[in-house]
Amino acid sequence: MPPGPTEPTADQLQQYLKVVVDDLILLYEQGIFIKTPEYPDGITVRVVLVGIIADHPAMCKLCGFADKNHSISPCTKCTIPQDKLATKKSLSDEYQPRKGEEHRQLCYKYAGLTTAEAKDHFFKRYGVRWTEFARLTYFDLVRYTVVDPMHNLLLGVAKTQWYSQWIKTNTLRADTDKFSRELSFIHKFMESYESPLWAGNLPMRVGEPAGGSLTADEYKFAVTGPWAIIIPIVWERFLAESDTDYEAAKRRWTRTGKAKGEDKPSPRMVAGEDTNFLRFATALKIIVGRSFRINQLARAKELLQDYLLGFLEIYGPDAIMPNHHWAVHVPDQLVDYGPVYNFWAFLTERLNKLLKNLNSNNWTRGELEVSMMREFHRKAAVDSMMYRFISTGEGSPSLVLESQFIQLLTGQGANMEALGTVQDAAHSELTVGRVKSGQVATRMKPLPNAVMTRALHDYYNRDPERPQVRYNTREGDPNLPALIPFADIYDHALLDGRRITPTTRSRRNKAGSSIIQAYFGNEPLAGEVHAIFLHRQPGVPSSEETLLIEVAWMKESGFTPLDDDDTGFVWHQFPELGINTWEYEAYEDPEEEDSHPLIIPLNEVHCQISRGTLDHTDPKLWITTTMDRYPTSSRTHEFGEIMDEDTL
Repeated sequence: MPPGPTEPTADQLQQYLKVVVDDLILLYEQGIFIKTPEYPDGITVRVVLVGIIADHPAMCKLCGFADKNHSISPCTKCTIPQDKLATKKSLSDEYQPRKGEEHRQLCYKYAGLTTAEAKDHFFKRYGVRWTEFARLTYFDLVRYTVVDPMHNLLLGVAKTQWYSQWIKTNTLRADTDKFSRELSFIHKFMESYESPLWAGNLPMRVGEPAGGSLTADEYKFAVTGPWAIIIPIVWERFLAESDTDYEAAKRRWTRTGKAKGEDKPSPRMVAGEDTNFLRFATALKIIVGRSFRINQLARAKELLQDYLLGFLEIYGPDAIMPNHHWAVHVPDQLVDYGPVYNFWAFLTERLNKLLKNLNSNNWTRGELEVSMMREFHRKAAVDSMMYRFISTGEGSPSLVLESQFIQLLTGQGANMEALGTVQDAAHSELTVGRVKSGQVATRMKPLPNAVMTRALHDYYNRDPERPQVRYNTREGDPNLPALIPFADIYDHALLDGRRITPTTRSRRNKAGSSIIQAYFGNEPLAGEVHAIFLHRQPGVPSSEETLLIEVAWMKESGFTPLDDDDTGFVWHQFPELGINTWEYEAYEDPEEEDSHPLIIPLNEVHCQISRGTLDHTDPKLWITTTMDRYPTSSRTHEFGEIMDEDTL
């Protein structure tokens, strides 16, 4: 943390980085010799720096680049000049890439200059300053200087689309006393929306001043989830009204406004904005996924570039921001670093927020670091004391209750679900294997009814390669073991590090953490998990470790929420979004002959999904979209090898 009272310049920052780079050179060339339990005789460990991730201004200061306002070099990745940022060539990634070695040589030339005037002239000509990282001979200053996806795509591109183009321009309007408008329609849909807690949430009045500014987490959730569903419906319902208003405004302008020098009116909504937004939503869903298939990157880059070109065509060059150009370089970074969870700035920004929120006693005269460290240690000591109480607070009922309260207070309770991207990433890092059982709620509980018993019997006998069982001691082949009528019931389980909570065990009024998707052949089916259990069946060894789920399968609907026959189901153009419609509050009858299995192994679940209700249709519909983790909706496509955090 550089000292204040003001932010250091790029050249001043290098004085602090020199100490860091000195250590990095030592760690690379000589390494350090340490003894560990695995290597009691010692082992030499070497360290390399493989990436620098920060917001764009900080990144440029750290690595000797100019920023967005430089006329020659506004981009760290390619040779585009500033006056060409808002062009098709820029948004198609057609400019010559910069080379790390050339940038290093220019850094040394800058360092060799002796006067401030000469350095200013050099920077104006080349857009390069000295950086201490140029001393790392193995470090490619262009390739390993990362355009942060969080700042670029979420707080940049997504925010520009939503806030700058739709909210500030009144494309999406709040209600009046007489009329219900676009934002009201979105809010009503959001009130019905059910999603896992780890996915995040949105303010109730999103888009209005009362809703406040959205965070990166909220943009990520909104663009890849509810907005990908509702925006095409908003356009279908309100575009005609916008066209009528536009024609009336043109007539008024022709009669009186033109003579007064008023600006010519422009349409509030433009046909095709919704489809263009779906291109961005689909590209973002691939790019910010926890894992992806290698061949999907080409698809993501194509969709992203098509979106950017569509943005340029719809809103014009004045609406293009530097983030739009920088975004074309993001997909290529995933080849080097894997999924964005490995390298984006969510964690560091959260730590930055925590530091800013620490009590500093309003001290601003050079002792800020000491005050912040005292506050950090004070909080750590309190947390440690609370954790010790948790580990020893068993015995009397009052102590047990106090221990449970502290667990909930500190976020350590067994039933605590991750909230948002940072907690979700932390929980997932601790998960080994795709499926992990949660807390047992009831041991050896009798199966609730004959339907469940028959479904469990059918599950064991469905696969001819699995050892068979008979229904009970009175029915079936006497040489087969009888079905055990008891099971261990679980509060929850983790799938790919994300919590699935059965509706029967959930404390929420919504089923967001219970809705899943599975495949039967190539058919995706959505359902609500009603129970998670372990059934130990003698004669079937795999039953000792296979978590099973009871699922109420939703009934697929043949209706589309769009009235325009020419539009049809627009989401079919973007299968990665995994959007489908279902009959409202309708489930398969498990006793019907053509119903899907009531019981399946948890590891056959493809992913979790989120669900909203559309009540403007007749009949009402449920509409769903698949949630991360990839592969989510890409199972039916040939996308090549999968890459996730564990493959790097």
